[in-house]
Amino acid sequence: IYNLATPKLPKNLPRAVSEKQILKVVAILKNEKNKFLQLRNSALIYLLWGCGLRVSELLSLNNQQIKDDYIVIFGKGNKERIVPLLPEIKEKIKEWIKWKDQNFKNSNDALFISRLGKRLGPRYVQKLIEKLRHQLDLDKNFTPHALRHSFATQLLMNGVDLRTLQIMLGHSSLTTTQHYLKIT
Repeated sequence: IYNLATPKLPKNLPRAVSEKQILKVVAILKNEKNKFLQLRNSALIYLLWGCGLRVSELLSLNNQQIKDDYIVIFGKGNKERIVPLLPEIKEKIKEWIKWKDQNFKNSNDALFISRLGKRLGPRYVQKLIEKLRHQLDLDKNFTPHALRHSFATQLLMNGVDLRTLQIMLGHSSLTTTQHYLKIT
């Protein structure tokens, strides 16, 4: 019997979503006739893309985690981090919360809820992204996690240092964050 180590397979690089694709998604969300879906799904996509959240982090958000200019995220291992909010993202969240508070008097504290007032599950986000991908004829790499990769890539391309990016993404290891350098 030989003690041979299995070869390490190269990891696939994350695929970022182009700005053109994001603009198409934003436009289709803006044209949604149902106000509930329009406001909720816009806030949801803006947070995934503009804050680099994991789907689990997004769906576990409660109203009190949304502050004036930042959000408090509890990521993997329940580690807390603070992610700044761009004005446009803040506006989308405020619009959604205001509408939700007016129309769902006794809803729970979850930021993102279903039409029944229950916290959304991850399958909903996957189905929403799938639907958008088909409506806009985007390639199969348009996934919830690709929006996170787009956030990271944009920050790196605009001069954010690796350590800051690591903190914003909630990576415990800098090695994980360094994978984004290969993209840029």
